[in-house]
Amino acid sequence: MTVRIDANLPLSSPTAPPGPVGDADSPLALAGQARPEPYLLEGERTVVRGVERGGVAAVDVDGRRIVEALRSDAGLGVNVVVSPTLIRRECVGSRGTTLQTVLALPTLPLAAFQWSRGEGLEVAFLALPGQKEIRYHAMGSTLRAEPPDPDFGVEVLIHPSPERWTVVEGVDGGIQVQAQVSESGPVTLLVASGSPTMASRALEAGRHLAAHALRSATDQDPDNVDRLLPLTGVPELDQGVGWATLRLAGALRREEMIRPDDWFWAGVGALASGDAPGALLAARRVRDGSSALWDGAAAAPGAALATFLTARATLLSGKEEGASETLASLSPARLEDIRLRADPSAWAWWTLALTALADALRYAASEEDIQGLRSSAARPAGRTPRVLPMVGNRPGIGSARWLRALLRGERPDGGGGHGAADGHHLAAWTMLASGDVEGGYAAWRATLRQGLNGEAGPRGSWSPPGKGAASVVATLAFGLLGLEPDAPSGRIRVAPVLPSHLNHFRVRGIRVGEARLDLSYRREGRVHRFQLDPTVGRVPPMVVLEPSLPFPVSGSVRIDGARAELTQAPEGRRTRLSVQIPVDGPRILEIEEG
Repeated sequence: MTVRIDANLPLSSPTAPPGPVGDADSPLALAGQARPEPYLLEGERTVVRGVERGGVAAVDVDGRRIVEALRSDAGLGVNVVVSPTLIRRECVGSRGTTLQTVLALPTLPLAAFQWSRGEGLEVAFLALPGQKEIRYHAMGSTLRAEPPDPDFGVEVLIHPSPERWTVVEGVDGGIQVQAQVSESGPVTLLVASGSPTMASRALEAGRHLAAHALRSATDQDPDNVDRLLPLTGVPELDQGVGWATLRLAGALRREEMIRPDDWFWAGVGALASGDAPGALLAARRVRDGSSALWDGAAAAPGAALATFLTARATLLSGKEEGASETLASLSPARLEDIRLRADPSAWAWWTLALTALADALRYAASEEDIQGLRSSAARPAGRTPRVLPMVGNRPGIGSARWLRALLRGERPDGGGGHGAADGHHLAAWTMLASGDVEGGYAAWRATLRQGLNGEAGPRGSWSPPGKGAASVVATLAFGLLGLEPDAPSGRIRVAPVLPSHLNHFRVRGIRVGEARLDLSYRREGRVHRFQLDPTVGRVPPMVVLEPSLPFPVSGSVRIDGARAELTQAPEGRRTRLSVQIPVDGPRILEIEEG
């Protein structure tokens, strides 16, 4: 490894020092004693990992490690306030108590660290770990280090300026940096990554740390979120879904998932949020594995899972390239060979996948190809005749039959409750489909709290994201809202099943093809009002609106003020209404209780 000083490297010179981070806390913030457990702070581009009681383990920007083992002489964390992009720690060391704040900026390739204390501070870290042939230049308050790729450089600003920089070669690559600040008062350290121009702009933006921290605390701004997002006025719910969605998108972008089943559920979560490219990425990674295990049960074929995700991505986006390529790889001879070799549980996944593929390509493929897919899906597995269903033969948790029922909003267990799914990451979705709407809604909100509390990983991580974060979004999209997009037909089914205690609910970013819709619900006295508003798209989508209401409908029903007769179907104590309307402007469905 070669490390050399290069006085020609450009250094940023912000016109003003960074300001204080401020005291803004997210409504999702949790306060308590520091644990010897990891934390994770995540913006769109920047991720900071550390330990609540200890230091910062790593800073990643755009999926690349730029800093490791950042530590100071402030001492160990005692009390903390943790939120998805910011942690504030009360540290106790030999010099007394220090308040440390760590912020992963929401959109910039920048992480900020600030220590509030009355005397100097010593900070050390490893920059560009594992990189060779690094050149660097340190002067005044700024250090710039670059590997051979200048766009992968790292720039560090410390205020007040250190009285000295000490830089030595790292044992396994990178450079070990130490900075000593002697002036009293708060010490701020900014870490940016990218080309000299990009890093300079990020550091300049770091002057406004208080504003960035405030935005972290008050997001999600609906105008900044291009995914499915509820707007209920309950910060824990609205921002929790927003953070879970961004967490899932970030995990997909950085390809954090390891197990095939995590990749598959991440793909299901991407479909739920309206992220077709994310679902296709998950499909590719699932296809790379031969199979995925479902909670220790039978293996599901990776190729079938990938086919299912690819087909559903086409139904969401209307773009059939991936589905057409998949169809081209599934010749009749290959499908017959797969069927003959498969056991019933594995072939059930192929049945689900081939049915979805036929639906996705019914206007893009030949009639012969579509009929071939449907015919294959209808045949039994192996060489034995089809086994007749037995009484009590319910779909297993995590099976193809189970998922198919959930996606249709049907009882996945034959109508006998949800008990077997209580410990599953999609228990809330299962409860909603089983008819326990109140319990399912409560379980969904509990899932949000579990992710924030870090019951399965770092606080706020919904870990592993392929299951935790995905379950939050999938339960909203498929369980509560009953979304079933069919972009090739320009149609989407919206079948909300809301608990009786809600008197208003709104969701933005419902996708079908190029179109975007908002759905709002409000109850005023005995009148229940659903409104659909188109927000994006030149071709009005057709919406099959099928709300489930917690009472028999015997009063009047109106569409845009005019009386209408709607199809009704009883669902226990609830009633499902059905109407198909083009959404070429605001459309209002009003139901009056009898």
